[in-house]
Amino acid sequence: MKIEKRIMPVDGLHVREADGGKSLRLNGYAAVFDKPSVPIYGMFHEYVRKGAFANSVAKDDIRSFWNHNADLVLARNKSGTLRLSEDSKGLEFDADLPNSEAGRNWAETVRRGDVDGMSFMFRTITDAWFMEDGKDARELKEVQLFEVGPVAFPAYPDTSVGARSIEDAGNLEKIGEALKRMREGGDLRDVDMETVRSALGQGAVDHILKIRGGKPGESVEHQLRHMHQKRLLELSLIEA
Repeated sequence: MKIEKRIMPVDGLHVREADGGKSLRLNGYAAVFDKPSVPIYGMFHEYVRKGAFANSVAKDDIRSFWNHNADLVLARNKSGTLRLSEDSKGLEFDADLPNSEAGRNWAETVRRGDVDGMSFMFRTITDAWFMEDGKDARELKEVQLFEVGPVAFPAYPDTSVGARSIEDAGNLEKIGEALKRMREGGDLRDVDMETVRSALGQGAVDHILKIRGGKPGESVEHQLRHMHQKRLLELSLIEA
């Protein structure tokens, strides 16, 4: 499954002095649990559940970049400069900023409020899809975390989690159109299934097929045949 990215504004992104003012630390929350996202791809909302990051934080090598730029490394958990932990609220992070001009500049932009967003990049390990108030919803139960860090442009300033980066606008539109055709359209297309599966995993495809009357876990070809036969039966009954 592809790497996904979520961006959120945060209340409480702070810069703190340490070692008597000799070093600077950045802390806050990279994700908040059990808060619904804005509609993702315009089609579903998402929840991050408590425990989703626990295994990854314990074993994976996770970095913190400035604005997703891998050339601008803030901290890394392997080196001990990035500390990540789950509490009842969400995924808390605490990063030692580099003792450099760049580190001091980054701290100043956060202090002034110029940068107030956080992002995390992940791969889904376990998720679940369900209906909520007549709409599709997804919950992230376990993910592999790759990177967390401050960002300058939260795409949706009125939400807590689940917003897509504006730089993903092209893919967002493509995936959103595929979701809409699958969810609301007539005939299923294998290219749409593959687009959705690549972006969101087999669980998303199974969820939509279940709603449409297909059987989760069947091959794309079998699903297409099943839907086509069902449509022919519906047409024959109408004509009769």
